[in-house]
Amino acid sequence: MSLETSSILPRQNLTFSAASLTVLIAFGASALPVPLMSTWTREFGLSTAAIGMTVLLYVVGNACSLLFFARLSEVIGRRGAVFVSLLFGLAACAFFLAADSPAFLMAGRLLQGLACGITTTAAMSWCVDSAPPQRSWLATAVSSSGPLAGFVIATIGAGIAIETQIASTRGLFFSVLVLELLVSGLVFLASETVTTKSTKKGILKPSVMPPPGYGRRLALAATGFVGTSALTCFFQGFSARVAEGLWGVDAPIAILSGLVYISLVLPNALGAFAAAKFPPLKVFAPVGLLYVVTGCGTFLSVAWRLPELFIAFALVCGATQGALTAASFKMLLEGSRIMERARLLAALYLISYMGTCIPNIVIMLFGKSAGLDAIAYGFVLWFALTLAALLYFLRAVKTERAMKEVLANEERREEAREASDAGRP
Repeated sequence: MSLETSSILPRQNLTFSAASLTVLIAFGASALPVPLMSTWTREFGLSTAAIGMTVLLYVVGNACSLLFFARLSEVIGRRGAVFVSLLFGLAACAFFLAADSPAFLMAGRLLQGLACGITTTAAMSWCVDSAPPQRSWLATAVSSSGPLAGFVIATIGAGIAIETQIASTRGLFFSVLVLELLVSGLVFLASETVTTKSTKKGILKPSVMPPPGYGRRLALAATGFVGTSALTCFFQGFSARVAEGLWGVDAPIAILSGLVYISLVLPNALGAFAAAKFPPLKVFAPVGLLYVVTGCGTFLSVAWRLPELFIAFALVCGATQGALTAASFKMLLEGSRIMERARLLAALYLISYMGTCIPNIVIMLFGKSAGLDAIAYGFVLWFALTLAALLYFLRAVKTERAMKEVLANEERREEAREASDAGRP
């Protein structure tokens, strides 16, 4: 099965570009705090708990958007919902520009989470709706790796800008504000793909139940997303701390924290693009196993203070992470219809963010006692649980598909027998 895309759409390339750029800018903006966290820690005296709170509020914002605005793009259209996400992004920039205490940073992260949550359901669905029919795999590649590509661009740019003093933290967020205004112009010119709006009332009612028949597929996809996004979320808030542990506090932490994050995220995007063309169920087992092995190596390298080994493991782990998320995304949306996608993505990402909260909440609860060694060994356990769940749900999905194939074959044989009986004299 393949993703259903619009075969005839006015300004199709412009629409796909607008949707893709929305994903890039929303998640790119949410990555800016990664290299800036060390600067804010010195400026505002952020504690480990405060850093964890910024991460958690970003996740909470995402979860609230996915829970309460899942159907927004079905009611007001993809364009209208994307405009709402851009407004949240602009408001977040305003808080970061005016920041003079940790409370402003936390408010900005919450608003970024709200923006990214709506972007997940509306802009990613818009990507799938408007992808060129001849290259429908682009929808999977952009939607699954677009956020990470935005992370890479923002992290590299911000790290270099701060260390070389090309721009201040406020200058960076002013640049994001301008870019979001420009993307808003492209969105205004793009075509709407939801031509039949939902007439159901109660947009703010939680509505993320998947359509019938997607239960096992959602469980498998969510396992892939939860198991991998926990790493991305952790390194968003703690890349600077990991860099200090690996290279020492006297090293150029802003650049090195960007290097830590990019080592995981850059190959992630490449792995997602590579895996988008392959049958997803054939990708899960080998890639999942390699992901768990290299993930354990990544965190053990942190515990043992081996920066070179950390970079090597993180590069491979990032590629397998991207391949696993792309396979999860593609498998879930195979054969989906336009009015099903927003709910499917909302359910997938809501489960993902809820699962992602677990390690960060544990870190916050332990506070100062949660050293790098304890965090590293905790993530080794996380990887073991991820692999077990992944193999369990993969078997369930394959069994379900095998049963459907058996039933379909029996129906075809029955139809053939009926046709043969009808043809007898």
